[in-house]
Amino acid sequence: MPIQLPNLDNKTFDDLMKEMIASIPKYTKEWTNFNPSDPGITILELLAWVSEALIYRTNIVPEESYVNFLRLIAGPGDVYDNTDKAHSNLLQYLKDISDVKIKPDIQSMKAEAQRFLNSKYRAVTEEDFRELALEACSEIKKADETFPEIKRAKVFVSPSKVDVVIIPEYKDLQKAKALIVPVKNYLEPRRLIGTIVELKLAEYTKINLKITIVCKSYALAETVKASVRDAVNTYFDSIKGGAEGKGWPYGRNLMVYELFHVIERIDGVKYVSEVSTKSESENPLQFPVEIKGLIYFLEPIAVEIKEESNE
Repeated sequence: MPIQLPNLDNKTFDDLMKEMIASIPKYTKEWTNFNPSDPGITILELLAWVSEALIYRTNIVPEESYVNFLRLIAGPGDVYDNTDKAHSNLLQYLKDISDVKIKPDIQSMKAEAQRFLNSKYRAVTEEDFRELALEACSEIKKADETFPEIKRAKVFVSPSKVDVVIIPEYKDLQKAKALIVPVKNYLEPRRLIGTIVELKLAEYTKINLKITIVCKSYALAETVKASVRDAVNTYFDSIKGGAEGKGWPYGRNLMVYELFHVIERIDGVKYVSEVSTKSESENPLQFPVEIKGLIYFLEPIAVEIKEESNE
């Protein structure tokens, strides 16, 4: 029994000619002779003939070509030890075709391809790498509760490689080192051929911060100090900091005006008198403070209350 070919386009030579002739007035009003003797009509007949031939060739793409395309996008893998559901389903579908358990049809193969391509199995874009890295961390955490929870990752793409940076909270930095190998193993079969992927842990720049403020007359000194520390730590937090609450931008320098902006919004603070910073080794730092990765303020942040001068 011959294979039932799909009809990808039912336009004939006559249909194509009618469509092209009908569109002529949209482009020129001078062309009014649509008889076969007109040289322009002869050119349109040639184009219609070429188009009809292309449609015919498209319509006779064999089913085996669709199967090979599915194999290409699925890549290598064993359906029985693959943990990704979408990939497993596609591999199982191809195995059933090879074992002649099912007779493939073009519509079902298209549907399988679309489901797989929509599943985010392949890491192609920055967003793909970021989501898959977080997905890997989540799966590892489910399997072993001793691993820290990872809520953020950053991806840097260069012509030579893709750097995926896992961003744990500072307190979980040491524990998160154990995630590097399993996350890389998770991403490895999902990358495109030729793409080099490197996994890294976020860097933190440790800073000693001293803030001197003038309070409003009604404010309680200790309450204001606590509010200042909380506000600064929250705004520069690696996970929930920043203007959008999605984490402090990776690699962004520390600007003094941002500290002023955060502190002077606090109830009870009249204004900021002085802000100074030092490195972990107590060396003075100048604004803007260069940040490698993210910011970690060494605790406790020093907050001093200054009496307002009457001069």
